Amino acid sequence: MSAALARGRAAALARMTSRATIHRPGGFAEVEGFKVKAWAIVATDVPVRLRSRGASSASSIGTVSTEVARSEAHLPIGTDLRDGDLLEVTAGEHVGRVVRVVDSETGDQATALRVRVETVPRPQEWPA
Repeated sequence: MSAALARGRAAALARMTSRATIHRPGGFAEVEGFKVKAWAIVATDVPVRLRSRGASSASSIGTVSTEVARSEAHLPIGTDLRDGDLLEVTAGEHVGRVVRVVDSETGDQATALRVRVETVPRPQEWPA
């Protein structure tokens, strides 16, 4: 890795002032006789920076239209992240916010893992 890339990654990491837990869907579990979605915790206390992209995407199904704000999450290079994972912000400016990873593709020589996310409700099956 070049010295310039290392400096860029260190600078990007310094801007990741929030922390998150990464949850991954993991099949189903039985809770009090009910089948509920199970979630595996992939990592905790992961540095993250959430950033608005200033645009939104609209979709329509029949007569119902929705508009979802586009956001981006910045995480350290090497973070284990997949499409569909949920990030729960546990410290920082947006504590309690949950976002779903929409697109986890990244490029080479990046200073951070930058992924498209959308805000979603906190899953009811998560412990309080």
